[in-house]
Amino acid sequence: MALSKLHYVYGLDTSCFYTDEEKAIENRIIRAKYLLKTLDEWTSKQKIASGFLHKNIARKSRKHSCKYTLNHKRRRDILRRYVADHKTQLKDLLAKNIPLTREVRPSTLTIRRQVSIFDSNLTRCFGLKERQLNEEIVIVQVYFFDVVKSILHNGFMMNGKKYVFFSASAGQIRTKKFVAVREDLLKEHWNTLTAGMTIEEINAKGGININKFLAYTALSNSATDLWEEFDIDRCVVVEDFENNVNGFVDFMSDKDFSITRQQMDVPIAQTDGCGMMLPSVSKKNFMVRLPFVKGLLGTFDFIKFIEKHDCSPIVTDIYGDKHDIIAEDIRIILTKSQFKLWKMYDSWQDYKDRFKKYGCSAGRCNMEEDYIPDAKINYQMIQTLYDMTDAEIIALAQKNDEEIIKMCSDPNTMLKVFGADDERKYKSGFQKCLNVYPELLADPYTKATLRDIKKSLEGELWSGKFKLDCKYTFVLPDFYAVCENLFMGIENPKGILGRDEISCRLYPEGVELDCLRSPHLSIEHFVKDNTINDVTTEWFNTDAIYVSVDSLLSKILQYDCDGDKLLIVNNKVLTNAAKRVTKDVVPLYYYMAKAGSVEVTPEHIYDGLIAAYTGGNIGEISNAITKIWNGGEINKEKMNVVKWLCMQNNFTIDYAKTLYKPEEPDWVHDIITRHTKSKVPAFFKYAKDKDDKQIEPLNDSTVNRIYKLFPPKRYRLNFKLNIKGIFNYKMLLHNSHATLNKDVTEKFVKLTSSLNFNQTGTEGLSNYHAVFDAVREEMLVLPYTEQEIVDALVVYLFSEKSNSKKRAFWTIYGDVVYQNLRHNIDENSAICPTCGQRFIKTRKDQTYCCTACRQATKKKRSFCIDCGKEISTKGKANRKVRCDVCARKRKAELQHIRYIAKKLSTS
Repeated sequence: MALSKLHYVYGLDTSCFYTDEEKAIENRIIRAKYLLKTLDEWTSKQKIASGFLHKNIARKSRKHSCKYTLNHKRRRDILRRYVADHKTQLKDLLAKNIPLTREVRPSTLTIRRQVSIFDSNLTRCFGLKERQLNEEIVIVQVYFFDVVKSILHNGFMMNGKKYVFFSASAGQIRTKKFVAVREDLLKEHWNTLTAGMTIEEINAKGGININKFLAYTALSNSATDLWEEFDIDRCVVVEDFENNVNGFVDFMSDKDFSITRQQMDVPIAQTDGCGMMLPSVSKKNFMVRLPFVKGLLGTFDFIKFIEKHDCSPIVTDIYGDKHDIIAEDIRIILTKSQFKLWKMYDSWQDYKDRFKKYGCSAGRCNMEEDYIPDAKINYQMIQTLYDMTDAEIIALAQKNDEEIIKMCSDPNTMLKVFGADDERKYKSGFQKCLNVYPELLADPYTKATLRDIKKSLEGELWSGKFKLDCKYTFVLPDFYAVCENLFMGIENPKGILGRDEISCRLYPEGVELDCLRSPHLSIEHFVKDNTINDVTTEWFNTDAIYVSVDSLLSKILQYDCDGDKLLIVNNKVLTNAAKRVTKDVVPLYYYMAKAGSVEVTPEHIYDGLIAAYTGGNIGEISNAITKIWNGGEINKEKMNVVKWLCMQNNFTIDYAKTLYKPEEPDWVHDIITRHTKSKVPAFFKYAKDKDDKQIEPLNDSTVNRIYKLFPPKRYRLNFKLNIKGIFNYKMLLHNSHATLNKDVTEKFVKLTSSLNFNQTGTEGLSNYHAVFDAVREEMLVLPYTEQEIVDALVVYLFSEKSNSKKRAFWTIYGDVVYQNLRHNIDENSAICPTCGQRFIKTRKDQTYCCTACRQATKKKRSFCIDCGKEISTKGKANRKVRCDVCARKRKAELQHIRYIAKKLSTS
């Protein structure tokens, strides 16, 4: 699988390309910023300390403090001016050096600069080696735009090789990154990556929208598996099916921001980004990547449709040429929206000829899973249900609450939250070790990690990340209607599904489903009965959700069928709440801007990138909307603000392509500011790790009430008597007589001392895999085998109760330890629940290691997991985990929650 194949490349930022003079200026800025930070920290500590001074000392210290505060203020102002002046100096120098061909500073090419990329058409073309450093591709993080301009015009040098700009995907543009590749390799493989389409040819045919061009060329760099069976001759490209759906919408003007409810015909591109393939090609939906072709392929038997309706198999492609689906053995029908550069080719045959001539290949990704696991709903989807009752919130949070309570006392649930249960397809080495040797739960590192997991699960609960009966699945149009239009020429086909009907075989017939999609900003709930009958069962043979072509659902949820997934929720409490708030809600509708075309030149690429980099932050808009949903009573004015911000959000998303965003009138700006000037809501402390200074006080909004209903005192971890077995670190060893080895331990500590596990992405440990592979290789430089190294580290880390370096150890050597455990643990062994010793069973149903333990269990001391008091146990009562008082209290709580859940689910 593409996501399991990793290639290491350099991930550099623009400072790695500095000249010596530029680097010297940056070093001065860094030193000044450090002094500023130190000064601010010192001042803060002085203020805190002064608050604890005795009243008699306070007067004397105040005069002294004022003197130092004044001096620090002067120093701070000097340092700030120094930083500002040097930043200006650096920017001027960068602009002056644009004509230079920059060279990567050799000192920056370290293991810390290596990042992981997935297998793709680009990596396969360039022959990148798996789990090794490859210098053919470089990912560049942008901080200074003038460096980008220099690279676009002149390329750059690294280790004696010339590199040039290649592309930037939509995701990379959002994070201010781009891809550079070796110039000689790009020239060699350009035609394979682009199906023979040159930049000169594109410019000769009128050019293209720059950022669209970058996104299309970046398709070759997206994670895919090679589709070896793909045959370009078995494909055809047809026009998209678009129809008008009549209904009420809130029409919004991007000029004056007026909102008018009106009934109108809304054009819906039903197959936008979506094509069909026969079940013989694949019985599961997946996404496809070819040069300048992308989107979702849905399984549908269009040959069966032709035969059943005895209609003509002749279709006309997007160039006007006719094709006989049966005679040409067409198995895949692509649509125009999937073929991004169709205007640049003379015909479909022209594309096919180039595809074969230059040895192009197809890739696929995001294959529909055999089993789609339950997902979690998020706070955005909960906060729009602004009138939920406490009883409804309790019912929705029931699974989260029970899981946290169980993990505080039940070893099996502890293993489950660690991901060590047998249900998981992929397990890390540590998870596999826990699975076969649960005694590891008694290790201090595991206990500390479990506390972190508990904290994380509490955060999920308090931020509305509920565990419900819900699944993410692809959304597809009614393909039956698409075929009625394509093969029967019906302009307004009915299809299988009626007005607003949906069909998903993951759920029973007639059950109410709430369809949702992230991001969820406005009241974007769509509740409808699931349609399952003999006809849908015959034609819709995948786990996708199929939507009627006579529906405005795509406008409500703002989705395309190019691979978007909907969250389908089967929960009576949620659907009832959603139906209440959506009674007077209709889709938002506004006209989006069209993208213009320009020639592909370094200047236009630079302009497009800078426009995209500076085009706005959709996260800020999303947070502004969250402030409204959690800022008190929802009225008509607040609803209008949400609608305006939703429109701005979508224009901001498209800004990189269209370079257009509507300007809000002053009166609109004033209203928006009035309702969004507050801090983020209190639950952001758990949803986004905000501190108390950044959030509003806890109020009674839907999501904020969760914390009040499920306070922290409900959840107390108890390790005393709930962890089964006695942990023996020697079980982790290959050689039970292994001893400490100073050479091994010192080198391991040195290599892992600067690893930071608390950060990921471009700001932190983005080279996670590369760094640990490098540590493993470096350890093998020692004159010991890997087993000897692991044994020495086990003795060092586990002979004493220390958590230091254990995370790095498990990440690097977890699989080795797992093999040791498999060798050391007898398959017929079990853990005695009385003494905790592992023993060999003499019969399959044996529970205790001996008669004494079986009898002793009747007298075993036990303590309440809630209050900690000793429990009186006799006979079968040895299974009690709570004292009588706490047991009655817990029973009453559970009965209340179950009563509410049952009542709401049947109402």
